[in-house]
Amino acid sequence: MSGGADKSEKATPKRKKDLRKKGSAARSIELPSGLPLIALVAVLPNLAVRLTQTFRTDLTLMLGSADVTDLHEVRSLTARVLTAPVRAGAPRCPAVAPPPFPLNAGELDGGSPIDEVRHGIEIIRKSYESMHAGQNFTWFIEEKIGHVLSEKMWGKVKEFFAKHLRA
Repeated sequence: MSGGADKSEKATPKRKKDLRKKGSAARSIELPSGLPLIALVAVLPNLAVRLTQTFRTDLTLMLGSADVTDLHEVRSLTARVLTAPVRAGAPRCPAVAPPPFPLNAGELDGGSPIDEVRHGIEIIRKSYESMHAGQNFTWFIEEKIGHVLSEKMWGKVKEFFAKHLRA
């Protein structure tokens, strides 16, 4: 008989136990390495929901206690709340500095009303400047253009990348 390659019977429980004791039993390396991923997939959705609910509650309480009724004030206060943690941490931790960010918009884009875009640009610009990173934010609004990436916009993007993505 050859060295066991021709066996057609299954190993007995005693034989399996003996093989495990010797350390020669087959083990899956995928299962232990996959457990953290399984745990992350199980926990992450719940964590995201809880964080969103906490943020919504905190923001509601803050805006309610600030007695804010003007929509412009709400936007301004919300922007400060969202950027304050980054601003506070940036001087101590340069890794939190805002990344290079080009913003292009078409004046006639129906999905992004131009007044809202301009307001957003101003908030972002001030935030970047407050973190001494104003050079990392550029914007371009093209007149008489809707929701498209025009040749002019594409040129601005390429120019931006040439400046910020040097090898």
